[in-house]
Amino acid sequence: MRFKRYLYIAFIALTISNPAHSQDGKYIRKSVSSLDAVWIKPGLPNGINIGMLTDFLKFYIEVPRFDFNNLPESQVSNFISKANALSDVSSNSLAKLMEETIVKDILAVLNDPEVKKNRGLALKSESDFNTFAATKAKSLGLTTEELKTLMNSAYIYLPYLSKFEKKDNELTVEGGIIWWQMQVAPNGDISVNEVLNATTEAVSSFTPDPEEDYSKFTFNFKDYQTTASTYIQGDAFIAFANNLGVKTKSLSDFKLQAQIASVSGGNFEVGIGRKEGLFLDDGYFIVELSENSDGETVEVQKAFSRVSKTGENKEDSNNLTEMKKIYGDKAEVGQVIMEHPTLGQNLTLRLGQINLNNKNDDGYDIENYYNFARLGLAYNTAPIVNISQFYLDFSLAYYQTTEELADDETYTIIDLGLGFHKKINAGRLNFPIGIMYKYLLASFEYGADSYYGTYTENATYHMAEFSAGFQYMINQDLMFHVGYYRDIYSQMASYEDSYGNTIDDFEVEEDKIGPKSAYILVGFDYTLQSLPINVFGFLDPFKKY
Repeated sequence: MRFKRYLYIAFIALTISNPAHSQDGKYIRKSVSSLDAVWIKPGLPNGINIGMLTDFLKFYIEVPRFDFNNLPESQVSNFISKANALSDVSSNSLAKLMEETIVKDILAVLNDPEVKKNRGLALKSESDFNTFAATKAKSLGLTTEELKTLMNSAYIYLPYLSKFEKKDNELTVEGGIIWWQMQVAPNGDISVNEVLNATTEAVSSFTPDPEEDYSKFTFNFKDYQTTASTYIQGDAFIAFANNLGVKTKSLSDFKLQAQIASVSGGNFEVGIGRKEGLFLDDGYFIVELSENSDGETVEVQKAFSRVSKTGENKEDSNNLTEMKKIYGDKAEVGQVIMEHPTLGQNLTLRLGQINLNNKNDDGYDIENYYNFARLGLAYNTAPIVNISQFYLDFSLAYYQTTEELADDETYTIIDLGLGFHKKINAGRLNFPIGIMYKYLLASFEYGADSYYGTYTENATYHMAEFSAGFQYMINQDLMFHVGYYRDIYSQMASYEDSYGNTIDDFEVEEDKIGPKSAYILVGFDYTLQSLPINVFGFLDPFKKY
């Protein structure tokens, strides 16, 4: 099939099987038929690495809970030509066009009287079904396998890219994913309903270093050919695909679920595991099904739990997954657990006032009080290292002096942090213990009207920080945090002032020691369902526990 330069296909899919969201707590595996298709809005610039985007979408969407096959090319040819000619591109216009082309063609096959009559023959006689399919497929212009695929269809989805804009060293990507569900009426007629229309945005900022090699971008143990100008696409596409993966898992029919098989105190076991793609620390609600005033069946969340040991059920279906209740009602055998999909990353915020203890040129301690704010990301490495609640941390902190400064005085201190912390869990309570390396940059500028006159100081420090804290889980996604932080090591890395002094000009070794502090910070941890930037995506392929 020939594509116009502004249209590429990366995933148009059909899910084969019945809806997953059964009422008895059994997850029914989906078989998804893919045409490797993502729709690209006409007019987007050349140079989009379609192969990279396609593979990243496959990684985050084609997860173990699904099986994948191929749709016949003839089912999308009409959509391709009409999508190329769209003047108004939106999720709604794409959904309407899909229904007018691909969905219409599929319905014409599925609502054929003979097809409706024989949809269930495979369950009764595989031989009879194959005989029918081989005969009927020819009359419909399909192969036997293509007809079988369509006869078992349950879902269709379309991811699309609506914006690809690069300005200077920043790239913005926008798009989304649309899902339709095939529904069978009692008389066998097929209808299609849109069940999810979700959008997302991803951004990437990157300034090439002339001395570095950007000929390849690596993800999931595969190299992609890039240049200094296209390397930026990698991070944006990872964030874009990751967000769509979570949105797909959040569709109620696709959420993993199971019945509780056994209970021991606050722990219990369920019959899903690595075969379905469970990971250590994945969150699940314990739910009960109830009927609302309109007679509709709704889920009532009774408790929240996490995977404490993933069952290796690929070879042995009796190998159960162990789970731990975090809060809520007591678990009971027969209750249903329902997945709570997230990125596996927490957004962290820490606020407080700190005292940076320094030594002046004469070796005397001086006190400098600063308001402090730290924003960070914490990536749960549990599925990689097989240690529950073990996080990799990245943070950016800003210090603002509490003293009233003259107009000609400016103090700026920031630090970049990288470290780990382990949470010890006891129900809603967590006790995090961590260590972090910090690279601190301090800049002090004094104008002519200041006490010091025109003068500047710039210094950098290597620092190590220990932390211990207390957290209370407000709900499954939000935690309140109080922590004690202590700088256990600080070493000046560079120094320069207006007089030309550098770190080499210091004669007293103690003067090379930078600020040290002990302080209390408060804040929150929030579990993310989406994030427009990629920070830790390179670690996702290493998940195995």
